[in-house]
Amino acid sequence: MNEEGGYLGAMTYQCLYNPVMEKIKQKHRDDPRASLALNKLHTALTTCEQASPSFLYDFTKVLLDDSELNLNLH
Repeated sequence: MNEEGGYLGAMTYQCLYNPVMEKIKQKHRDDPRASLALNKLHTALTTCEQASPSFLYDFTKVLLDDSELNLNLH
């Protein structure tokens, strides 16, 4: 897919990943290793999204297609 292929563009992290990451952070807030891992994941995902605005959307579509969850992101 090209850069224009992502319907959510630069909002993918904020719309899809941030709510989940916040729930996981709250659930594991007492575990310093989990907090460190989540911070590293956050940094990696936001860096990827900045480099390619549709990356996370395209990546999420692939994950959902492979998982056969039958969710519609549109």
